[in-house]
Amino acid sequence: MSWMGMQLRRLADARAATLGLAGLALLTAFLFAVAPRAIDAQADVALRSTVSAATADMRNIAVSQTGRISSGGSTDPMAVVAATGDDLFSRVPQRIAALVAARYQVVDTPRFRPLGHDSATLRLRYLQAATDHVNLLRGALPTGAIGRLAVEPGTLKDGLTASRFPLTPPDSLPTVEIALSADSAHALGVDVGDTLTLETDSTDTLAGYSVAYVAVKVVGIFDVPDVTADFWFGDPSLAVPQIRSLSQLRHIDDVTALMAADAYPGLLDATDASGLPMRYTWRLDIDAARLSAASNDSLLADLRRMESVYLASASGDSGLTPVTLQDALLRLLVAYAASWRSVSQTLSVAEAGSAAVALVALALVCALAGRRRAPSLASFRSRGASRGQLLRGALTEAAVVLAAPMAAGTAVAVALVPNRALATTLVAAGAVFLVAFALVVGGALSTTDGAAGEGRAGAGRGSEDATRRRPGAVRLAFETALVCAAIVGVFVLRQRGVAATGATNVLASPDPLLAAVPVIAGAAAALVVARLLPLPLALFARVAERRRGLVGLLAMRRATRRTYDRLLLVALLTIAAVWSFAAISLDYLGKASETSSWHDAGAAYQVILTGGTIPDDLRLDKVGGVRSVALATTLGGHVPDTNAPLSLMAIDAADYRRVLSGTFLDGTVPDVLVNGAGTSAAGDQPAAVPAIVSDALVAEAHLTLGGTFDIAAANARTTFVVAAVRSTFPTLAPGAQWVVVDRSALATGLREPLEATQAFIAADASAGPAIAARLQQRLPSQGRVVDRATLLDGLRGSPDYVAVVFGLTAASLVVALYGALAIIAALLLVGAEEADESAHLRVMGLTRGESFRLAALEHGPSSIMVIAAGIALGAGLFVFLRSSLGLGSMVGGDIDVGGVVEPLGLALVFGAIALVVSAAIALEAVVESIINPAAALRRGLE
Repeated sequence: MSWMGMQLRRLADARAATLGLAGLALLTAFLFAVAPRAIDAQADVALRSTVSAATADMRNIAVSQTGRISSGGSTDPMAVVAATGDDLFSRVPQRIAALVAARYQVVDTPRFRPLGHDSATLRLRYLQAATDHVNLLRGALPTGAIGRLAVEPGTLKDGLTASRFPLTPPDSLPTVEIALSADSAHALGVDVGDTLTLETDSTDTLAGYSVAYVAVKVVGIFDVPDVTADFWFGDPSLAVPQIRSLSQLRHIDDVTALMAADAYPGLLDATDASGLPMRYTWRLDIDAARLSAASNDSLLADLRRMESVYLASASGDSGLTPVTLQDALLRLLVAYAASWRSVSQTLSVAEAGSAAVALVALALVCALAGRRRAPSLASFRSRGASRGQLLRGALTEAAVVLAAPMAAGTAVAVALVPNRALATTLVAAGAVFLVAFALVVGGALSTTDGAAGEGRAGAGRGSEDATRRRPGAVRLAFETALVCAAIVGVFVLRQRGVAATGATNVLASPDPLLAAVPVIAGAAAALVVARLLPLPLALFARVAERRRGLVGLLAMRRATRRTYDRLLLVALLTIAAVWSFAAISLDYLGKASETSSWHDAGAAYQVILTGGTIPDDLRLDKVGGVRSVALATTLGGHVPDTNAPLSLMAIDAADYRRVLSGTFLDGTVPDVLVNGAGTSAAGDQPAAVPAIVSDALVAEAHLTLGGTFDIAAANARTTFVVAAVRSTFPTLAPGAQWVVVDRSALATGLREPLEATQAFIAADASAGPAIAARLQQRLPSQGRVVDRATLLDGLRGSPDYVAVVFGLTAASLVVALYGALAIIAALLLVGAEEADESAHLRVMGLTRGESFRLAALEHGPSSIMVIAAGIALGAGLFVFLRSSLGLGSMVGGDIDVGGVVEPLGLALVFGAIALVVSAAIALEAVVESIINPAAALRRGLE
C-alpha cells in the first residue's frame, strides 16, 4: 500500500500533466462513444423527416375493397363496414399496426352524370369525421333523411343490373342529402336547395355494367380550411373538382359530394335493384414519430409481406373483391434506406480518418507522458523496486488517469444521446481504453528496462550513424501485403458501393469494411511515403553538403534518425487526407444541390398545370419582376419502328434561351433548336424537326447524330432529325428516353396548334408570390409554382444533407484538434530527444535564429511532402469512390457537376495544415532552446 501511495503522490505532484492526460482520455472516450449514438439518432431524424415530409397519401396506408357491405341498421349504420375494417386491420403485421395512430372509413359511389350536365360528374362520399374538418358557409350539413323525387314517364332510360339484366325506369327517385364545397357547387352551377338527377357514368369502371338512378339535394355549402392537412390523405376531391382531360380541347369536372353516415342504408336500398358496387376504403394514419431506423429492415420485410400475403389472405367475402393495398410508405422507406446508405458510407470514411488521428494523438501523448515519468521510474528501479511493483504502479496510474475519466466520458455520451443501443457505444469506448491502457502500461515497463542507460544513450545519440538499417525480409513482406490489401480493399469497396446503390437495408454506422479500408489505405500510403521519403531527403542532404554552414547539414542528418517520425508522418498524412476528402465532399454536395435545383425547376420559376392548358390571357410576363417567359408542353409518344416509349417536350426554344440567359443553365438551348424549323423544298411536306435526343433513346432506337426518325405522338406521326445528343435536360429524368423540340416547329409538323401546359419564368427572387397569386386567380387549383430557390433550400435542409455536412465538419474539427495535438506532441518528443545536442550546438555558437532555421529545415521538407501525399490520398479516394458513395442520391440522383476537385480548396487545406506544423516547429525550437547549455554539458560528461 505504501508503494501505491507513492505512485498516487507522484501523480498528485504532477497535477498539470496528470489532469491533461485524464482530460484527453475523457474527451477521446466521449467522442468515440457519442459518435455512433449521434449518427443513430440522426438516422431516426432522417427517417421520420423523410416520412413526415411526404404527402399524406404517400406516407399512410389505405386498404380498399369493392362491392356492397350491408348497413348496421339505424343504431349504427356503419357498424358492418367498421367490423370489416377491423377484420382487415387484425391481419396487418404487428410492427405496422404499432405505427397506426388513427383509422378512418371512406365509402365512395361510382361517378354519376347529372342529367343536363355534359361537362361534370358527381360522386357521393362518406368520410368519417369529415364534418370536423370543414367550415359550413351556408345551409346545413347533410343528414340521413331520404326523400323521393317524382319522375315524369319517359324521362329516364332503362336501367341495368350488375349482371346486365334490364331494369324498368323508376317513376320516382330516392333523394340523398349532400353538401358541396363552394368550388364544386360553382362547377355544377347549383346552390343550397337545388336538386340533381343522377345517372351512373358508363365510363367509370367501378360501376361495371350497372345503370342506376338517384337524386341528390344540396343542403349545404362548405369550404376546406386546409386541403393539405393530413386528414384529407392527399385527396382534395371534396374541396375542389378534379379536372379530367379527354383531349386538349375538352375536359370534365369530377365533383365529389359529402353525404352523412345515416344516409348509407337509404343509399343501399336505392341501388339495391341495380347492385351498384361501391368502394370501401380504410385509411391507416401512420405516426412518423414511432418510426425507428433500427427497425427499418424489419418494417420493410413486413410491408413486402403485406403486398404478397395480406392480399391473398383477405378473400372477397360477402361479394367483395380482393383487397387493394395502397402502401407508398414502402417506396418511402426504400428511398430512405438508399439515401441513408450514402450518408453512412460517407461518414464512415470520415469517422475512420478522425479515429485514426485521435488514436495517434493519444499514443503520442502517452509517449510524452512516459518520457516525463522515465527519471522517477529509473530511480525506483535503481533503488530496488521490482518489476511487479512497477507493473502495479502502471496499473494504478492507468486506473486513475484512464479508467475513471473514460468511464465518465462514456456516461456523458449516453446521457447526452439517450435511448440508443449500448453495444456499439461500449465497444467504441472500450477499444479506446484498451489502446490507451496498453500504451501507458507498456510504455512504463519499456521505460524502466532502458532507464539505467538513459543518460549515456542520450549523450551518445549525437554520434549515431545517420543511415538506418535496411528492413528485414519479413517486414518488407508485411508492408507489401498491407499495400496490396489496401489496393484490393479500395476496389472491393468501390464495387460494393455500386452494387449496393439499390439496396434497401439500412447501413449501420460505421460499416466495418468502410471503416477499415480507409485506415488500411492510409497506413499503406504512410508506408509508401516512408519508403520514398529518404530519396528526396538524400538529395537535399547532398545539396546541403555543398553549401556553407552546418544548419542545413545538421537538419538533414536529424531528419534521418528521429524516433517518433513514423507517428508524425501518419498524423500529417491522415489529417491531410481527411481534410481534403471532407472539403471535396462538401464542395461536391454544394455544386450537386445547385445543379439539381436548376435541373428540377428548369428556370427561376416553373408553372405546371395539373389539368387543362395555359390560356392566352394568363400573361405571366406582365407580373411584376418577371423578365421573360417560355411556354412548353410534354407529350407521351413512341418510336414506331421499335415501339420505344418516350417523353416529347415541345418548348419555345428562343424564349427559353432568353429565360436561361446568364443563369446556371445558360447554353442549354443550342442554335439548331432555335433556327432549325422550316419546310421541305417542295413546300408541301414539313421538313424533319430538329431535336435534342437523350442518350438513352439513342442507344435504344439505334439513332445517330444527323439521322432521322419518326415519333407517333398527338395523334400524328412526325419526322425528326437528331440535332444533338444529351444525357440531361431540365425537368426531364436523367437516363430516361426523351426528345426536346421547338414548339412552333412541332406544331408546323402536326399542322395544328400545340397548347402549352407549363411555363418557365425568369424573374426576380421576390416575384414568386405574385406569380402564384396570378395563377390562383386565373386557374384556381389547376396548377402549382415551382420555386428553384425553395427547391435548393429543401435539398440543403434535408436531414441526409445536414447529417453529411455536420458529420464531415465535425470530423474535420476533431481531426484539427487531435491533429494539432499529435503534431505538437510528436515534435515535443523530437525536441526533448535532441535537446542535449541543441544545447551543445548553442555552446559551439549556434544562435537562436539558427536554431529556428535548423528546426524548420529538419521538419519542413518532409512535412510538405507528406501533407501533399495526404491531400492526394484524400482527393484520390473521393474521386475513385464517388460513384459508390452515392452522394448524388441526397440531391435527387447522381449529377454531373464537372470537375469535382477544386485546386483552391485543396490549397487552403494545405495552407491550414502547414500553419499548424509551422507553429509546432516553432514550439519545438523554443523547447530546445530553453535547455541550460552548462547542464547539458555536465550530463554529457557524467
